[in-house]
Amino acid sequence: MVATSYQANPTSLPDLKALAGHGVTRLSIGVQSLASTETLRSMNREHTSEQAIRMLEGLVSSPHRLKHGFTFDLMFGMPSQTRADWAKELELATPFAQHGGHLSLYELTLEPSTPLEKAVRAGRVTVPDEDTKADMYEAAVDAMRGAGLEHYEISSFAKPGRWGAHNYSFWMGADLVGIGPGAHGRVTDPESRRKVSTRTIPSPRLWEAQVRDVGTGVIARDELTEEEYAVQLLAGGLRTKTGLSARIFRERMNNGLTLDKFLDLGEVNRFVDEGFLEYDKDDKAMGNMGHLKTYNFSEGSLRPTEKGMRVIDSILPMLTP
Repeated sequence: MVATSYQANPTSLPDLKALAGHGVTRLSIGVQSLASTETLRSMNREHTSEQAIRMLEGLVSSPHRLKHGFTFDLMFGMPSQTRADWAKELELATPFAQHGGHLSLYELTLEPSTPLEKAVRAGRVTVPDEDTKADMYEAAVDAMRGAGLEHYEISSFAKPGRWGAHNYSFWMGADLVGIGPGAHGRVTDPESRRKVSTRTIPSPRLWEAQVRDVGTGVIARDELTEEEYAVQLLAGGLRTKTGLSARIFRERMNNGLTLDKFLDLGEVNRFVDEGFLEYDKDDKAMGNMGHLKTYNFSEGSLRPTEKGMRVIDSILPMLTP
């Protein structure tokens, strides 16, 4: 499946007919909140919640359609956000997600030394506690499932056939070229055949100046060891409902490493017994799940259950020796 996404801000509705004519198949809108402009201001976003709603309404009513629909994102765990606030966000978002076919829901991360993190640490700003955020996550999963959207990745929900092809490919270990300001990438070095992690200049102004001078905005290139890449494959695969394919893992490793050899099977089996993971040696148990026609799961896969998907970040460090 060939998918071409166009990133848009909620301030104005792009010309869908023109985008389709240029090969765009999917629109991605950075919304963050449909119910609170105050929340958006705290994130330094220029648009309002009303503008975001108007844009989504325009997409729904437009006579023109993109082949793979549209997606947008919301955030939870925001300052002063309550369970009731989040329920309102989900109520507003659900009909748009059903129409566009895809929705991403992200938990706010407090990055160290940022103004928001300092304000929270100093007690000037309050954010929901862990139990509240867990309830918000579960409420989102239940709401999207009830709306007919599949929970195919930790933060992503989609109608059948509307999985995010770009992100899913990266989670499966494919190369990703990071081009724009602040972009991260992972590419294969043509000589060493090793994976290289790349990062570009975050400042648009400085990025543009360097592109003009040397032709690229990349400021860091770090060659990954086989073990580092294996960890990335495991972490990416376990974000998804399909999990990490044992065959894909074997084929992407240059050193002959297999998934069985890489994993701590004792810990894996413990989490299987506790209902957090599933680990099979073939694809029979997966049925008609997701992208099986695109990626080969014939040698089995390690994948999270719904219960495991909610705590996979805590489980991951224990899965390797």
